[in-house]
Amino acid sequence: MRLFHNRKQKLCFLYTSFLFILVYSSTINPVFGIDPVSFSTPSSGYSQWSTIKIQMNYEWKMWSRSDANSVKMWIHRFSNHTHPYMTGVAPLQSVKILSNSCDPSATYFYDPQDDFNNTMEYVAGTLNSDSELVYNISYEITLKETLWKLRERNEGVYDTTDPLYQNLTGAENNLQVENPSLISLSNSLCEGKNSIIDKVDAILDWITKNIEYDEDATVSRGAYLTYLLKLGDCSDFSTLFTTLLRIQGIPARKVVGLVIMDDGYLATKKEAGYQISYYYGTTSSGETIGTIPGHAWVEYYIPGYGFISMDPTWSQTNPKYRNYMDYIHLPVCIGENLGGGVQPSIEGSVVEWGFIPYIKTSNPNDIRWSLSIDITYLEVDYKTPQSIPFHTGTFIVACSIIIALLSTGMIHKRSKKKD
Repeated sequence: MRLFHNRKQKLCFLYTSFLFILVYSSTINPVFGIDPVSFSTPSSGYSQWSTIKIQMNYEWKMWSRSDANSVKMWIHRFSNHTHPYMTGVAPLQSVKILSNSCDPSATYFYDPQDDFNNTMEYVAGTLNSDSELVYNISYEITLKETLWKLRERNEGVYDTTDPLYQNLTGAENNLQVENPSLISLSNSLCEGKNSIIDKVDAILDWITKNIEYDEDATVSRGAYLTYLLKLGDCSDFSTLFTTLLRIQGIPARKVVGLVIMDDGYLATKKEAGYQISYYYGTTSSGETIGTIPGHAWVEYYIPGYGFISMDPTWSQTNPKYRNYMDYIHLPVCIGENLGGGVQPSIEGSVVEWGFIPYIKTSNPNDIRWSLSIDITYLEVDYKTPQSIPFHTGTFIVACSIIIALLSTGMIHKRSKKKD
């Protein structure tokens, strides 16, 4: 028995098959189509899609209500998103500094790098009631939307003697990898999972289904308290995710930065010339006003791929943020506990500080400050096609198959009549 009776039936079958494959692929991938940029290192690693270039003007002002108020200040720079160990890692963010100044000019100025390879500047001086410290820096930042396509067969083997591995799988403040409850949870979630990818997915699935987002959180709770309360903000989601990964021997670290938003909405698909401004500061009475859209997410490490971005908070409502990073996340700081390798040194370590400077003063109650960030889109290149939702894709496939079968039947009947 012949499957196809004529050329029209063959074409109808091929059309239906092609449509099925296209729609099915769109339902299981965040994006689909031919990758515009692909890389051989690591093999089958990641592709990059949309790119934007922005100019960011950052201005920090600080003043005192009393005289002889000594000030020490450490400021994170936005910098190239790289690391000495990050071979083959996607260049998510590249930065060019356009200008940099601090007034008064007599203030000591220094540019160290810490143990996480964060770039910081140090400012020290004395503030009087009639003086003001003003720090300005202007950047040109290029951000690239990146999608990792992970395959179990390409996973490498961890070198457990590597200092990077040891540092990023150990315990830290807020990352309680030795907590019995967290160990039990992580092991139960990963039971029977042999690949790194499957373990990561299992841990993320549990977090997104069991931790409720708390928009009113004001302090970082740490991994155990977040697990206990089943409640947290982006910092807590990231801390818990990082901790549960580390328990499995998967190197992971928190990333702190900001996301480009405009009046509460994600600033996607904006054209060149578009401008956004943020303000955050204190009034003369010490009340905090304004807001800057700070955010936290995670990077975890797979040998053969490098560090992979994951936003556990946004994954709760948008699954595409698994092994994916858009072009509106701007990392400024890597790591949960900062202080190691900083010169001049910080007393102890500081949990999670990002685009707001870390300040030590002789009279902190008299310090007032403001932060202004202005962003201008310089160049845009949007390439990412929109994916088709699963239910829509299934409906299209079903309709296409029905139409194809009906068409095939009609053609077959007509051919019989002609015979």
